[in-house]
Amino acid sequence: MDDYAKQNAWPTFVKIDIEGAEVQALIGAKGLLESEKAPVLLITAHSSQLEKEVKDILLQAGYKITDFPHMIHALPPRMHMV
Repeated sequence: MDDYAKQNAWPTFVKIDIEGAEVQALIGAKGLLESEKAPVLLITAHSSQLEKEVKDILLQAGYKITDFPHMIHALPPRMHMV
């Protein structure tokens, strides 16, 4: 995702539902997640272990997390929860 963001319009919202490869996608988005312009994320996690790993990555990047059934809504540090 970092390479994509460098070569295209910077994303403001990203939905991730890639059947178990969410952690790998977030690892490939380290620069994007830690940027001042980090996007809002909506992520589907397909197991409790995967959900924990995804949340750990997002919390490390400063995201604020809201849980929905089987989904993680994550706001970047610059945004406030309503």
